[in-house]
Amino acid sequence: MVCNVHVCIGVPLLRYEHSNEMKAERIFVPECSNTMEAMEQVLAKRPLPEGSFLLTEFQQGGEGQEGAVWESEPGRNLLVTFVYYPSFLEAAAQFMFSKAVSLAVYDTLRAVLPEASIRIKWPNDLFLGEHKVAGILMRNQVSGERMGRTLIGLGLNVNQEAFPDHLPGAISLKGYDGRERSTHTLLDHLREMLDRYYDLLQVGEWDYLDELYLQRLYRIGVRGGYVVRGELVEARITGVDAFGRLLLEDGERHWVCAMKEVVYL
Repeated sequence: MVCNVHVCIGVPLLRYEHSNEMKAERIFVPECSNTMEAMEQVLAKRPLPEGSFLLTEFQQGGEGQEGAVWESEPGRNLLVTFVYYPSFLEAAAQFMFSKAVSLAVYDTLRAVLPEASIRIKWPNDLFLGEHKVAGILMRNQVSGERMGRTLIGLGLNVNQEAFPDHLPGAISLKGYDGRERSTHTLLDHLREMLDRYYDLLQVGEWDYLDELYLQRLYRIGVRGGYVVRGELVEARITGVDAFGRLLLEDGERHWVCAMKEVVYL
């Protein structure tokens, strides 16, 4: 394995290693604003092989869905961004990739917590019981009618034991069962699962991925409270459409919701 040291503008001390097995690069950044931004800076200077990833111990401003901030104690959690080039997917099928990534993270958690109640909360957060343990952020570039480059950012709470008061719903793996875990071991398993589900995407196993995603979806078929476009409703989640919109129903009433249009209660 070859190791080199590089300095990238705005990113302190990048160290990367070449993996002979996957021909992907491992980039370690001790500290950065967030892994998405740091990966963008690297890619602006040179291309990276598919499956390459950037890992950090601390993010000054971790990025979540819809502009939310992902907070994490230094060195306690898994903070990583991967790069893929899914040009075999049409642009309209972006959410299929999101499903595959969510399933990869789900299987990674299931491997270490086989008896736990793990669910994917639409669109792609991971829950332990009623608490958020991981969040996924995907940034897609489209080339014509096809997907171009995709960045996959993941924050997984591993060994952090306390969270800020404004994050009452957060939990870590250690907070769940008291066990300290290696973020590197979890990362290795995650890479294997990403490869597996990416292969399933490429060979067209979309019905299978749809089935798995719905089986693991938080609150699927369960009546619950939501705010839909400002209206308080009681409804059941019945699925997710091809464009990644959440489907809710209550008797004769049906809702098709984009991310900003629905709030879980």
